[in-house]
Amino acid sequence: MKLEQRYHNTRLLSLSEVWQLASDLKAECVEANYPHNNLVAWYLRNKCYLPFSLIAELCDYSSSDKASRAVKDVMDSSQLVSMSSEYMELIELFDCLSSEFYNLGGNTLLERSPDEFKTCMLLEAAEFVGYKDNRRNGQWFEPTPKHSSLATYMEIKRMEEMGCSCEDILSNFTFKSNK
Repeated sequence: MKLEQRYHNTRLLSLSEVWQLASDLKAECVEANYPHNNLVAWYLRNKCYLPFSLIAELCDYSSSDKASRAVKDVMDSSQLVSMSSEYMELIELFDCLSSEFYNLGGNTLLERSPDEFKTCMLLEAAEFVGYKDNRRNGQWFEPTPKHSSLATYMEIKRMEEMGCSCEDILSNFTFKSNK
C-alpha cells in the first residue's frame, strides 16, 4: 500500500478516546485472565502510535522508559510472526474492539510500516494528544520526531486542495535539499 493511502486510512484518537480505549483494552485483558499491561502498551504504540510518556500513564507504568521496555519485551518475546496463541487471541479482540468502536481498522501496525510512515505517525499522534517523548524521559528509545517529510508533503497537498497558490505554500514552508 502506498504511503499516501496508508496516511489517509489512518485515524488518530483524541486524548479522551485514548483513555477510554486503554480502559477497554485493560478490561479485555482482565476478562482473559491476562494480568499484565504489556500487551496493551504494545497495542497502543503500534496501532495508535502513541508516545511512551502517554502509554506510561495509560498503563500505570512509573516512567516512559518502563512503558517502552514493556513494548520491547512483547516484541522480543514473540516477534509477531510466531506470537503465542495467548497474545494472538487478545490482539484479535483488541482489533475487533478498536475497529468497531474507535474506527481504527485502517491503521496499520507501526512495526510493519516503512520508516517514513512511522516517523510521520509518531509525530502527528504526539501533536494530536499533546504528549511527546524526549531524551529526559527515556535514554534508550527514540524521542518523538521533530520533522516528517510525509507530514509536510500531506500538508502541502491539503493546501493545494484548498486552492492555495504556490506563493502561499512557499511562504509557509522552507525547502531544503538532502542531496
